[in-house]
Amino acid sequence: MAFTFTPVVAGNPVLATDLQGSFNNLQTYINGGAVSGDVAANVFQKHHIVKGTYQPIPNTFNFVSGINGGQNFTGIEEKLAFLTQSPTLPVGGEIDRKYYQQTALTFYVEKECTVMFQFFACPLVFNYALSTTTGNEREATINIHIDGNSNFASKLWTHEEWFATNPQQRQREFWSNFITTRLGAGFHSIGLEGYTNANNVFLINWGFTVECWHDNRAIPNGTLPPNYPQYNPQ
Repeated sequence: MAFTFTPVVAGNPVLATDLQGSFNNLQTYINGGAVSGDVAANVFQKHHIVKGTYQPIPNTFNFVSGINGGQNFTGIEEKLAFLTQSPTLPVGGEIDRKYYQQTALTFYVEKECTVMFQFFACPLVFNYALSTTTGNEREATINIHIDGNSNFASKLWTHEEWFATNPQQRQREFWSNFITTRLGAGFHSIGLEGYTNANNVFLINWGFTVECWHDNRAIPNGTLPPNYPQYNPQ
């Protein structure tokens, strides 16, 4: 049945007790009292007002219309994410990108969806033997990975924190980027990876968000505007 609003009791001032009954009726209606005849089909559907489910460990909200979630850490020592040189770019070896710890999210979508993943990070690159020229300067990179595939359109880089010929601390970089793409039904994993030829790269502040929505109207025919970074597994 349609929602029936209870008129506010006349008076000046209006007391909270005068409003509480109406609020309670509306809450009961939204959380199960609505029927299909109460809503217009060309505006929204009944299941759009169903409560979302919160998942505390990955910090996500699962809704019928999609998923929202992410992680955010600022200056908490036990949450530092880092990479070292040995596994990612050993001397004389080839680049082997590795995941930054704790910076990924695994989630399940019921059907094909549009996904936007965005991140920020403040990197610090340290090398025990300081570089003396720009030719041997150490660096570190970051990029998004989706289901184990690297997305190079999202790649960013920075250099080591100190330089032998200029011992003053450099201005620190701030990393930020995003991608938008389509994913099929099932489990998916999105996160951050990179490599370094310095001894270490630390992310002292970092965070990311994932937004998924089951709405083919958001991106017609699954295509993206030309200025959007494309998901291109390599």
